[in-house]
Amino acid sequence: MLIRFRERTNMARIASIFLVTIATLAASRGVVAERVEGVDRETEVLAVVNAFGRAYVEADVETLETLLFEKYVHVNGRSGKVLNRGEWLEWVTSRRAGIENGELIVSDYRIEDVEVVLDGTTAIVIGVVYSSQSRNGNTNTSGFRFSNLWLHRNGAWRRAAFHDSPIP
Repeated sequence: MLIRFRERTNMARIASIFLVTIATLAASRGVVAERVEGVDRETEVLAVVNAFGRAYVEADVETLETLLFEKYVHVNGRSGKVLNRGEWLEWVTSRRAGIENGELIVSDYRIEDVEVVLDGTTAIVIGVVYSSQSRNGNTNTSGFRFSNLWLHRNGAWRRAAFHDSPIP
């Protein structure tokens, strides 16, 4: 997955990528988005967004459960459906079954043009997701503009809300 940083110098970009990598490694070891010494809040949020995206692609329900706020709300821009935490995790579980049986193949998933707006323990994350996947041999390639609300609670960032809209 690619997170493209906006308006940064090459050195700042390299430093940010390094810090995101450190925070992502920490997240993959069960320290999901907790404070990492020397890492600023924006970098923490970018790391957890990256970890969330990876878990989504892999339909890693266990990791996703740890990254969702207890009162999570998911608004799907294509269908218009509003799902709560349990309903969305149920949907991811069915998606996982499709991946495991070979029915669903994700060939590309990129997060780009990410912007983070921080206010204390709240982060608004906007960006674009491009994905390509095949289900039973039928390929679907799409782009979506998304917005997420992340809350920092009990030492970790949790996604509280999601909304996306298809890019025409």
